[in-house]
Amino acid sequence: MAFIPKQVTQPVAGSDLPFASYAQIVRMLMPLSRKVSFHNAVGDALWISDGIEEPELRAQIEVLLARSTLAHASNVALDHVTSDQPEPVHVFPIRTGGILAGAIVVVFGELAENAAYRQFRTVERLLAPLIEILVHSWGAQSRAKNAAAAAPNTQTVATASVERPDQAASQDQVATADRGEASADAAAPLPLPALLRRVLALATHQLGCAFGTIVVPDRPFTLSHRLSADESDLAVTAAIDAVRTHMLRWMTVRNEPLIINGTAPSGSHFGTYKILALPLRPGNGPLAALLVLFRNRPDRNFVNADVDRLMLTARQIPAAALAELSPESVAAAKTSTPVRTVAQPSDAQAMTMDMRVRAALRDDAFNLYVQNISPLRSDHRPARFEVLLRMRELKAMHAPAAFFAAAEAGRLMPEVDRWVIANLLRTLRENVGVVRSARLEFWVNIAAQSLLSDRFSEFVVAEVCRSGIPADLLVFEVSEANAFGNQQALENFGARLRDIGCRMALDNCREGLGTFGATQRSLVSCVKIDGSVIRNVIDNPRCASLVRDVARHAAARGIETVAECVEAANIHDKLFDIGIDFAQGFHIGQPQPIATLFR
Repeated sequence: MAFIPKQVTQPVAGSDLPFASYAQIVRMLMPLSRKVSFHNAVGDALWISDGIEEPELRAQIEVLLARSTLAHASNVALDHVTSDQPEPVHVFPIRTGGILAGAIVVVFGELAENAAYRQFRTVERLLAPLIEILVHSWGAQSRAKNAAAAAPNTQTVATASVERPDQAASQDQVATADRGEASADAAAPLPLPALLRRVLALATHQLGCAFGTIVVPDRPFTLSHRLSADESDLAVTAAIDAVRTHMLRWMTVRNEPLIINGTAPSGSHFGTYKILALPLRPGNGPLAALLVLFRNRPDRNFVNADVDRLMLTARQIPAAALAELSPESVAAAKTSTPVRTVAQPSDAQAMTMDMRVRAALRDDAFNLYVQNISPLRSDHRPARFEVLLRMRELKAMHAPAAFFAAAEAGRLMPEVDRWVIANLLRTLRENVGVVRSARLEFWVNIAAQSLLSDRFSEFVVAEVCRSGIPADLLVFEVSEANAFGNQQALENFGARLRDIGCRMALDNCREGLGTFGATQRSLVSCVKIDGSVIRNVIDNPRCASLVRDVARHAAARGIETVAECVEAANIHDKLFDIGIDFAQGFHIGQPQPIATLFR
């Protein structure tokens, strides 16, 4: 997913809207919001509260904005779109003069089914004044841009915060395609990978499918979009791999859609899904790509009406764009000068996330971030920081949620953890004077695969001893679930750490007093209470009681406590009253590159 990550205090170049101030208003009105972001009319991020654009969320926003555009084109009043997921996503399109200018997106953490913030009218009522401000601000900026463009001998620069004419044309094409009036040769205002992503996401949503994919013959290009939360990334990848080769071979000699609702054709490997496949060709040219949609067996059958609708949606991809995927175009690109151009994002999208993680490990394409762990009871304790990981890909910066599942499925977590530890210690060694004098502590997460990996503990011990960094400034975190499932490995790892002076913490704790069962023999010195509990400590008496019990028993055992995901002042004050020792979360401090600690 190609995008430019936006820092909290640095909105997109050329945009003079005070997004940070607007986001602060949202957080004040709704303290439980996890992320606030602003997007232009095609879903490009203008500003994001945590500075990281999540690929899954980006695709979701694109679909929701497309729904809004289609509804508006059909004269349907749709001024709000909500995705009803465990973490609700509320998208409010902002229109000026009837034209979509952008959107504000508010994402909440996991909420109870009856939580008020799940109801869009509650969120809408709270945001109504701010939305009015945004309509005025975007409109004023758009008028200023138009006036500047009309002035003679004046050079203007279009910004992402104002809808460009080609973006408006794209939205018209989306609406027209849904009504069956699209032109197959309409100009594509977006780079090809972005256009393919949008069409795939829109088709998957329109036809109510579990997931979909676009594959290209003779190239390792596989683009997928998952709509159903019941389908894991691993299941989606397996299903696509099962049909890819056979479906491409089938479509090479056929130029018509294919529906498989029951028993698959003899000798095929189409798995247990209902399938609708559409060949994509530039005019009468060779097969350029294949668009495949998957439904689960209990879902309704694909019918000819689905084929018609899919063909109309696919016509948003111009013939000229499909020609870029043809074998002749690929061969020409290989013989040309290897200059990285706007087509570069397709290189990353051509690979599975597992392959992209391997490439990042090979190319050293990770960045270390840190987030402050602040004492609640004393301002004189040395600073503590949890070490976080980001994966660089072109201009994108992926948060762990985007690639950890693929890394785990590919058994890559030991390599990832080794990279983190080695690069953290190298950075600390380069700044050893500051680290030693300020007694800065760094907390590092360890995956279950690493705990069970041969010689991983020896690697950690060797790296720490070689670094010259005081071992007591390093704390290694293991999640509660991994601790319970790998008790012996945890004890062995904890013993090796204790021998050199490092400490251990238990992360993501949500079992209450049961948490302390994993601390008996592994000498855990700290427990971190999971954010799903902390976020509800104000309104849920059970969560408050759990946190209070953990604080009391930890204090009795000499174990420190850290509350994760502290995102509001009232939660911070409540934790202080309960007796928690440390707090971590956006109310305390946002993630920042580790280099900022030593400037």
